[in-house]
Amino acid sequence: SNGVSQTADADGDGLSNQQEYIAGCAPNNSGSRPQAGLSLQGGGLRVDFSGVTQRLYSVDCKTNLFTPWIPLVTNVLGSNATQMVTLGSTNRAAYYRFRVRLAP
Repeated sequence: SNGVSQTADADGDGLSNQQEYIAGCAPNNSGSRPQAGLSLQGGGLRVDFSGVTQRLYSVDCKTNLFTPWIPLVTNVLGSNATQMVTLGSTNRAAYYRFRVRLAP
């Protein structure tokens, strides 16, 4: 053990050390955090994010807070570059969730 708690937030940015490790961020740098942007692109939605190798990314949506999440894109492998994922056309408001996990 190195004496660092997985549940601590070493840089005070609201993410635990473990969450930052999984996201591929530096747990001791509050400016290092997972970021994703959602934009309209040709009648559809596009997610831009900074992918990290050995991580898998997913995007889910729901039309209201009382329904289950619907997977839109799953298991996008990170590549240490800005990545773009097109979600398709949409004609209604929705909530979106961006997730990251360690690749097996």
